[in-house]
Amino acid sequence: MPAHACWTTNAVVNPSTGTSMEYPQLKLGDDSKLWLAAASREIGCLAQGKQPDKPTGSNTMHFLDHRDLPAGRKATYLRIVAAIKMHKVETHRIRFTVGGNRIDYKGKVSTPTANLETIKLLLNSTVSTPNAPRFEKACMAFHKPAS
Repeated sequence: MPAHACWTTNAVVNPSTGTSMEYPQLKLGDDSKLWLAAASREIGCLAQGKQPDKPTGSNTMHFLDHRDLPAGRKATYLRIVAAIKMHKVETHRIRFTVGGNRIDYKGKVSTPTANLETIKLLLNSTVSTPNAPRFEKACMAFHKPAS
């Protein structure tokens, strides 16, 4: 694997050339069927499902014609993130994110996170419980600089 591959994010590194590729290039490459299937699974998961592997979706995303966009509202952009996860059954993965800086929504658009007291209680409970499984090794490995 090329040395720069360890710091490349949100892209898949081509093992032959060492270049990072995103979904527009991946869907036209040698593994195009795998990437198109991964995108189809993500759409099914976010929308109303995909037969036969995901019969019900989360109804998070709905499709409408651009002419049906309510007056005074704007559409945002879609960011397609591709990854290869060798430890998963479906190794080629696609995730959709939206342009948060352009979301036109009157309600809250942020995700609440735990406050400091909640984190301290969780960590204290884990440390105080004999033989409790901990995640510190995984975090250390994640933040370990490449050699």
